[in-house]
Amino acid sequence: MAVIFFNLFINATFSLMISLALVLGCNRLLRANCGPWKLFLLSLPFVKVIYDFLKGVPRSSILVTNIDPYRLPPGVQNFSVGIGLNNYIPQIKALFTIHDFDGNKYGASVGDYVVYWLAHKLSPEFPLYVVYFISLVAVVLLARRGLSGIFFEIQRRKDRLLSVSFQQRKLFLRTVDIYVSRAFSGTPFTGGVLKPYICIPNDAFENLSSQELEAVIAHELGHVQQFDLLVTMIIGALGDIFWFVPGYRWLCQKLERMRELIADQRAVCGGTNPAVLASALIKLKEFASGPSSMIFCSTFLYEKSLLKTRIEHLLGLLDEKPPRWAWKNIWSRSLVTFWLIGAVLSSNLGGNHSTHNFTKRSVEKSAKG
Repeated sequence: MAVIFFNLFINATFSLMISLALVLGCNRLLRANCGPWKLFLLSLPFVKVIYDFLKGVPRSSILVTNIDPYRLPPGVQNFSVGIGLNNYIPQIKALFTIHDFDGNKYGASVGDYVVYWLAHKLSPEFPLYVVYFISLVAVVLLARRGLSGIFFEIQRRKDRLLSVSFQQRKLFLRTVDIYVSRAFSGTPFTGGVLKPYICIPNDAFENLSSQELEAVIAHELGHVQQFDLLVTMIIGALGDIFWFVPGYRWLCQKLERMRELIADQRAVCGGTNPAVLASALIKLKEFASGPSSMIFCSTFLYEKSLLKTRIEHLLGLLDEKPPRWAWKNIWSRSLVTFWLIGAVLSSNLGGNHSTHNFTKRSVEKSAKG
């Protein structure tokens, strides 16, 4: 069982690579502008990793049939690359296959080759140690995230009892509790999923004008409307589980930055003056961050490059090329999104895959051999 998980851990990297390449290539080709659609497309690599992980290792894999690729005669291992359509869905395939002299094919993946290579070079138990190490680090990261969240929420609830209610906003089926805190300092933040809240530290409340304060609240309400806290927690937890996958945390940060821009857009669409929100951002960045740095979704505690990007977006200073027609048109955009979902889920870059002419008889024959 350990080698199965080791295989899945190794192939998770290649799942992210091919899905990320497809999504970034599509965004670049269509010049997709910042918005919920682009945010959804950039979330597909996370879905791909989980999808391939849950699919597991197929019965036709050399790992399941116990075929050692390093002890096979020459001429039975193939590597194929192809680009085409399957049921009108574009696909990219880079596959390893092994065939026997009866014409039966067996799927091989990068993870399979690594398992057998380590068994030859080190020991058959080495993948077990790697799985234990990856799992241990993931458990520690998840526990740290969970405990920090629990400790913060305990502190926040104590502070809420001593805080001053500012106002409440109805948001569909939820009521957002907006209050002014004397215990926290720095920038406003939002929290809660079913019972959302917006905490405004006292120094921010005193230094922002009424218009700037309303602009900041509108921004935070944008996060609440999109359930950004829930999404952040899920992606953060997945990042802890797949902490070893290169590029995973980079993609997490990219999505976080985009959610900030989208929250700004929602505030402006709701009637907020962009210049007023930009002024509030600059003021808030000057505040020293206090205990609010512990929270999951603090919307202003980011590097200066994001602050600059947000202000340029708000003031219309970015010199960006307009999206192509295929992205502007809602119907073609929907079709592109549908195709891209299919391409991401079905494309393969040296990962696990099944073969069509695999039979139970060939499994039994390989196991006996």
